[in-house]
Amino acid sequence: VFLSWVRVAILMISFFFLLVFGVSLLQPEMHLPRRVRRLWWSGLIGYVALVFWFGAFIWAGHADRLTHVDASLRYFLAVPAAFLAGLALQRRARLALRQGNQSLGRSFILAALGFSVYAFTQMVAPPLDVFPGNLLNTNTFLAYTGFPVQVVRAAMAVLITVSLLHGIHAAEVERQNQFLAAQQARVDALEQVRLELIRRENMRQELLRHIVVAQEEERARISRELHDQTAQTLTAFSLHLAALRQ
Repeated sequence: VFLSWVRVAILMISFFFLLVFGVSLLQPEMHLPRRVRRLWWSGLIGYVALVFWFGAFIWAGHADRLTHVDASLRYFLAVPAAFLAGLALQRRARLALRQGNQSLGRSFILAALGFSVYAFTQMVAPPLDVFPGNLLNTNTFLAYTGFPVQVVRAAMAVLITVSLLHGIHAAEVERQNQFLAAQQARVDALEQVRLELIRRENMRQELLRHIVVAQEEERARISRELHDQTAQTLTAFSLHLAALRQ
């Protein structure tokens, strides 16, 4: 009995983390502030505690209490958790497809499909004496399909795992491509800056050459003016001296 309760506790913990996974994927899309996110986590923990209390205490006097607790966890925790995970992955798939990442989008679609089918399989609980466990349970599923529901759950687990691993790989490839594109853009920008600096240096040298040429021409002009004016003044002075001497 103790090991059975341990199994139920592990089941509850796994469903809780599945619920956390689904809510974590939905929160970034809703752009919730940090304070509201804390309320979300408090609400999740409170909801899980309420489900466990409902299963553990409302069936306290029942002869098959453990089976009813197992079914309560599946109905009220596993089904909404798997549904939320599938819904979040479906939204991520649409976003990836709009961004042109077909591989990531297909991986998320397959994972969302796996979570949706997994949510349905969690409705197949052990046989109960209450609805819906009295109609849809592991015995009726085996009778109608010829194989146990655990086969479908295992297949969906494999599909979800492979799809998410492929999605992680596709996301990593996309991240590397974006990083390489950013690096290439940075290299191109640096090359443009280098060419701009070379162009400005050439312009500066050309400007300096024009300035030097202009200075030399101005010096030559001033020299010519000084030379011509001085020569004229001396000539006139010599003529005046000759006139005074006469």
